[in-house]
Amino acid sequence: MSVLFRHVMTFMELFDPSHVNVVPAKMGAFGEAVFNLARKAGSPNLAVRPLQIACVRWSAPDGANLTACHPLLCKASLLAKTPRAALIVIDRDISEINPSAFGIKYQHFLLYHYYGGMIYTGLRLYDRACQFFKLCITAPGPSVSAIQIEAYRKFILVSLLAHGVVPPLPKYTSPSVLRASKQQCKPYLEFAQAYESLSNARIETEFKNGEQAFQSHGNRGIALQCMQALTRRNVQQLTETYLTLSLEDIAKSVGLVEVAETERLILRMIEEGHVFAKISARDGGMVSFQDPPQRYTDVETTRRLHGEITQAMLLENQMLKMDRSIAVSKDFVAKVASGERGSAPPSAGLDDEMFDTAAWRE
Repeated sequence: MSVLFRHVMTFMELFDPSHVNVVPAKMGAFGEAVFNLARKAGSPNLAVRPLQIACVRWSAPDGANLTACHPLLCKASLLAKTPRAALIVIDRDISEINPSAFGIKYQHFLLYHYYGGMIYTGLRLYDRACQFFKLCITAPGPSVSAIQIEAYRKFILVSLLAHGVVPPLPKYTSPSVLRASKQQCKPYLEFAQAYESLSNARIETEFKNGEQAFQSHGNRGIALQCMQALTRRNVQQLTETYLTLSLEDIAKSVGLVEVAETERLILRMIEEGHVFAKISARDGGMVSFQDPPQRYTDVETTRRLHGEITQAMLLENQMLKMDRSIAVSKDFVAKVASGERGSAPPSAGLDDEMFDTAAWRE
């Protein structure tokens, strides 16, 4: 097996991208064979490095092209529990979609952003995860894909972790996707409403009501993280109202039983920069909340904003070009006419366990 994968590595390091672009379907099939071989051998990590090299070299020079190997790399990285190996690829925004040169289909786009969102969630990069899930959910297609529904379920939970609320989907989201999401994600939407109420009792009730659904969809672990995050969010809410509180009063307000547990939580939040406070042991455990320090100078803030606005304008122009090209695509029109549906993501073994590994963040 090791000899075979050495030959695979040699090919990935030496293939000519211009030649591969002539027969992209064969390159996609080769990448899939590499992934399947590694998985059947019980060592999905064997496929990670070859697929990583394939994605970087095939989508060169700037990594803006989506290839048939992109979703394979993401899935292999998840299975191997080495998600950072995919960052060199997924940290680059996709702005070019060229099916004829890179062997991609509609499902490749959906799976890439679905698996990419899972990677960012496991690494606690929640804003980026939401962005990937949203791209999957809002992708224009002939009908609702089960992948999009799975992405929306995770989008709801990750949005709660990132922002404490679930933002509405963009207006350009397909009406059929919006309808299907409301019908098939009711436990998640009710859980989100409970979270937004900041009521520990209510969220515990909705968790119990939806626990079977969360478990069957592989999202129970993320839902539990949301419940833990609610306690933190309630502590943050207190900083907006009070200047000083005792640990005992904080424990009662956020639903914690022990004062020692409350102190440990606040110390962790101070260390992580989620609250700014000091705990005085001399005063019987009084917590004094402080205003956050100014993190950026005016010049740096202006420079960053200018760069982000420029990047957003470039991406908007690229998305408009992609949207126009999709609208006139013969394949897209044919799929709309035939009503072809996307299948569910093959995510067995890729869900709850993916978000429970501390080693990811080391």
